[in-house]
Amino acid sequence: MELFDDTTFDDYSNYEWINKAALEASQRHALLGKALTREVMNNQIQWRSVILLSYDATKEIFQAKYLDADGLETEEPMIEVTRINVCLDAEDPRKIARRVANAHQQRIFADRLIRYNYYIDNMPNQDLNELDTEQRKRLDMLAKRLDMLAKTKK
Repeated sequence: MELFDDTTFDDYSNYEWINKAALEASQRHALLGKALTREVMNNQIQWRSVILLSYDATKEIFQAKYLDADGLETEEPMIEVTRINVCLDAEDPRKIARRVANAHQQRIFADRLIRYNYYIDNMPNQDLNELDTEQRKRLDMLAKRLDMLAKTKK
């Protein structure tokens, strides 16, 4: 989903989130949130409490640590999380839901476009007759007429 993520849904850039918490220790809560993680051992996907510690712009990922039920960092190793898989406590969860929904819609659109272009590129075209000049003139006239109709409806 990362390829289809739209950053216009963000209130702050990734650097701004990190800097916001770095300016004051009291704003550490700005980087608390939930991350969508996949556990390899039992192949489960779940939301887990995390705190974002840093941001790597080259990979476009956050470094995070899991939090236990009391809000303390666990002994588990740091994880890497993409922005679309994080819902910070300081932001509106409805925006995150719209962001994820938009990414899914963009992915579906891209998939359809790829299929369409694949079908067109692999469409058999042997033994097809060329359009004669009369047919081309009729198509051109119809296209111009449709263009004029569209202008008059506005």
